[in-house]
Amino acid sequence: MTTASRRVTWLLLLACVGLRVVSLVRSSALSDDEAIYCVTAREMLAGRVLYRDVVDHKPPLIYVTYAATQAAGGPRGGMILVHALTILAVFATSLLLRWIVRRHARADERVATFAALLYIVFTTTLLDFDSLAANCELYMIVFLVASVATYLTAIEGRVRYGLLALTGLLVVAGALYKYQAAIHLPLYALHLAWTHRRRPASVVLGWLAIGAGVVGRRAACGGLLVQVQLRLHPERHGAARDDHARRDPDLVRRRGRGAALHARRARRAACAPQAR
Repeated sequence: MTTASRRVTWLLLLACVGLRVVSLVRSSALSDDEAIYCVTAREMLAGRVLYRDVVDHKPPLIYVTYAATQAAGGPRGGMILVHALTILAVFATSLLLRWIVRRHARADERVATFAALLYIVFTTTLLDFDSLAANCELYMIVFLVASVATYLTAIEGRVRYGLLALTGLLVVAGALYKYQAAIHLPLYALHLAWTHRRRPASVVLGWLAIGAGVVGRRAACGGLLVQVQLRLHPERHGAARDDHARRDPDLVRRRGRGAALHARRARRAACAPQAR
């Protein structure tokens, strides 16, 4: 990294912190969305199961993010932590945008820097009552911009299927913050089909690579959510499992048949010595 690049990096970080410094001294929710995420996260930390005991309409990772910061910093310190994490997310997105503009738009350093700065400013000008909040969109966008970077790199020259799988992973990660991110998947598929229309085998393999990344990420994140809930309050999950078993008629019947079969086998085993 050259001296000029380091200066630009520090400038972008200073812009992120300067525009959002107010959020670092406010230990309360900055919007109604933040209040909802906080309440949901605290309920999860208290042992409630997401989408069963406590319900909101957003994907799970925003609640996991808030729960992690609440667990680390407490009710007040956790809010400062999540706001600091949001600053890092915006900063990372600006660096990715700058890299994309320089690498793939073939723009000079000044244009790339302005693109990054405009994004940083834009994130604080959405709505006056919601501009500094740690919302789903800011976490979704960092993964989507990263997916654009990996996708554009993957299709340069010879198609690199590993990077396409990583593209699928990143899109699903963004969708687990806000589901609208998934619209990138058909867009990537269509773009790949058009740019490599003379190489249908590469198109099909590229689609499969992106799909593999999607499936792998969904499975991993689903398992992660289950593990988070289990580690928070394993005893509650045992009670919930027993309660579910009592309420499920099919499971009750299966368990009843299993218990009856076990009892018959036990009686046969007890009578066998007498028969001999």
